[in-house]
Amino acid sequence: LHLTMAAFFNHALADAASADYIGPFSLANYAVPALAFGMPVIIFLGGIAFATGTITRRPILVFLFPVVVMFGTLSFLISWSPSWLSPAVNRLLMMVDPSGYRWLNETWLKVDRGVEFYNHGAIGFDTGFVLSRFVFILAGLAAVAISQRHFGRSLSGVAAPGRLSRLRQTITHRIWRDSGDAGNVIASAPPRTPLADLGMATVPTGLFRTVGTIAAAEIRELLTRPGLYLFVPLIMIQATGNIVTSVAAFDAPALLTPGAMAGQMVNTLNLLVCFLLLFYMVESLQREYSTGFAPIFYATPARTGAILMGKALGTSLVGAVILGAMMALCLVILLWQQLFNGSPVALSAWPFLVTWGAVLIPTFIVWCSFVLAVFGLTRNRYTTYAVGIAAIIYTMYRQAFGGGLTWVTNWLGWSAVRWSDMGLFPLNSKPFFWNRMFVLSLAVLFVSLSVRWYGRRDHDAQRVFQRIQPRALLWSTVRLLPALIVPVGLGVFLWMNVERGYQSEAEEELQKDYWRRNFATWRDSKQPAPEHVDLDVELEPTRRWMRVEGTYRLQNQHDVRLDSWAVTPGHADNLSWTLAGEEIEADDRAGLHVFDHALEPGEVVELGFSYERFFPKGYSRGGGGAGEFVLDAGVVLTSFGPQWVPMIGYLEQVGIDEDNQFEPRDYPDDFYEGVTPNGFGLQGRPYTTRIRVTGPEDFHFNSVGVLTESNVSEGRRTVVWESDHPVTFFNLVGGRWDVREGNGTAIYYHPEHTYNIDEMIEALDASRKYYSEWFYPYPWQLLKLSEFPALAAYAQGFPTNITFSEAIGFLTKSDPRSRAAFLVTAHESAHQWWGNILTPGRGPGGNLLSEGMSHYATLMLAEQQLGIGQRIETSKRFESRYANRRQVDSERPMVKID
Repeated sequence: LHLTMAAFFNHALADAASADYIGPFSLANYAVPALAFGMPVIIFLGGIAFATGTITRRPILVFLFPVVVMFGTLSFLISWSPSWLSPAVNRLLMMVDPSGYRWLNETWLKVDRGVEFYNHGAIGFDTGFVLSRFVFILAGLAAVAISQRHFGRSLSGVAAPGRLSRLRQTITHRIWRDSGDAGNVIASAPPRTPLADLGMATVPTGLFRTVGTIAAAEIRELLTRPGLYLFVPLIMIQATGNIVTSVAAFDAPALLTPGAMAGQMVNTLNLLVCFLLLFYMVESLQREYSTGFAPIFYATPARTGAILMGKALGTSLVGAVILGAMMALCLVILLWQQLFNGSPVALSAWPFLVTWGAVLIPTFIVWCSFVLAVFGLTRNRYTTYAVGIAAIIYTMYRQAFGGGLTWVTNWLGWSAVRWSDMGLFPLNSKPFFWNRMFVLSLAVLFVSLSVRWYGRRDHDAQRVFQRIQPRALLWSTVRLLPALIVPVGLGVFLWMNVERGYQSEAEEELQKDYWRRNFATWRDSKQPAPEHVDLDVELEPTRRWMRVEGTYRLQNQHDVRLDSWAVTPGHADNLSWTLAGEEIEADDRAGLHVFDHALEPGEVVELGFSYERFFPKGYSRGGGGAGEFVLDAGVVLTSFGPQWVPMIGYLEQVGIDEDNQFEPRDYPDDFYEGVTPNGFGLQGRPYTTRIRVTGPEDFHFNSVGVLTESNVSEGRRTVVWESDHPVTFFNLVGGRWDVREGNGTAIYYHPEHTYNIDEMIEALDASRKYYSEWFYPYPWQLLKLSEFPALAAYAQGFPTNITFSEAIGFLTKSDPRSRAAFLVTAHESAHQWWGNILTPGRGPGGNLLSEGMSHYATLMLAEQQLGIGQRIETSKRFESRYANRRQVDSERPMVKID
């Protein structure tokens, strides 16, 4: 049916758009793949399942094997293919993949051969693939033969009792023989006592005892259900499969840490466990009706709230069991890393307890409460299933296509927080806390509603009519006010803070206004360029606050007069300007500040500014990370945007979205002739900088250039960084670091991240030495590398001050074969030349040229420092990273590198 429908829609209903990639009809194009890929796996799984059921007579095992094979194939055999994997192992994985897709992808699809080939060429099956297909077919048929033999033997007669059965019969016979005949046993029975003499009485149990009794009954029922022993392992396989096989930068194996594992599993556990809790919660509520026990059960004096709480508590054990099993499995994986892979990562349950306890437990509580309320309202299991599944699907839809979830709607905690060893939830701790409080308050509301709606007697139409009377509805609402007022208050509080935050719709509208007002007038306008930048920055990371005072010495580097020019300062508090030392008011055009001060060619003017800013300001929209920030866990500020320092001129990227985006400009053939402005940061030629930073005593602060001053006074640290050679852009990074110094190099790193420091300092030293010999003498005194929290996973090669996320290099597994930390460090070090000194320009292929030459430099350094074999491995790694980028840019004019 599938093949018939596919052929019909592909060919009978083909249109002009599909004609470019759908070739002519051929029966073999549909029949051969079905026979080669579909038939063997169907026979294999069908035969194994048939034999399993025939031999074990246990239904759970019948579908356990196919489901495990499916998850293993999807999460490992198909998707896991790092570039460092040896061809022999890769070939073995192709042969053991039941679907055959790995062989197809690795052999024919991974390197795109073009539509013409796939529509008209022939895909040949090699000997190994054909043999593996026959092995799967024979294994399935052999399983059927084995099951036939076993079943036939069981039908040939009653099997002789086993040793255990014979022993039980012997013991029973001797007991009866020694105790005399049955009549004597009955005669010796004690006389009966009237029930009234026992003095029994019925006393209603208390709330907590009732909850405990019902929860214990639910737990005993769950422990006898086969689904628990099937779905819990499957969820564990799905959650850990992607983690164990995950790769870091350049396809290097990731160094698993407790925090990284806990954070990466949150979304998977959230989704899968919520689906499982939906099933068990509904079946628990339906059980009394299905078994006919409901009239007796609901006639007991137990309170409705206690019944529902007991059922929810017992069902919640499923989530607790999964989380406990997952934590134990993760600790075993970490221990395995230590014992067999020499991993230096310490075992710790704390990140799992904090992350999963804060994110998952409140989600499970509110979800079970919601299911209780829906079932109480509908009294129908299938309607409850439909509503629950629809709620999850709608939540995922809003996250993926509806602009994302906010702190008000993100009840799942989906991608809300990111783990960092440098600080506990450093970016979104406050909104996340109030989000969890909001979720728990909703759980209280849902429980209150479920108690009110959950009927222990059949519906009475007259009673329903009475309850919808205005007076009855008003009284019901009043009774719910205590449970309603808290979630409403917390929801309004979160909504107001989101609307005042840096990702709010109001902020987006301000950026749109900036684009509408200035795009036509100021795009491509000529602007003065800085000769020197002088900044005085005061930081309070615990408050996310900074104060900036500074001056730009600007020069008209064009051959025409500039009657007016503009600066984009971003949104700041207490902003003031000075020009040549005199206060001046700029013309604020929706965020673009215009100065009507004419500059003749070559004329220089000094622009001063002062402002305060909270960064990031307020709450995020719904969680996630950030590329720049002032936080207690670390500080990252760059000159790539107006978040820290004013930008010269109009910024094209501000206010652009899918509604008003435009294609990149077409450059003339001679675009590279003359002076090309910088591609990043402030415009113009390279300039000098002086950056003075004041902050907490326990922080270190790094910027471009050389450290000319450092002192500590009254708990405040002050440092001054001055560029000892002109730069094209600059940054400021801060953190509580340890320092490792090399030969004119230094690494500033989190004290716990010592894993790859030796390898990284080796790469820094080698880069400075050999790149200076091969390309251009390194003009600055010091080459340093600074680590920042994993709120973003990038590394950037600022002049003298490379920035590294903890997720790159520091938490990458490095061994003699991969040397991933060396490669990443060498690549970013190469940007000191290719991207700073030798290729500061922009235009078609500008950034690609910088990346390509840094790639080439890394290959050379790998051969020089690590040997020719390592260069080959490095080449594979970079090939996989830049293949897509080369394909996207293949039609653009580019500089070819020989």
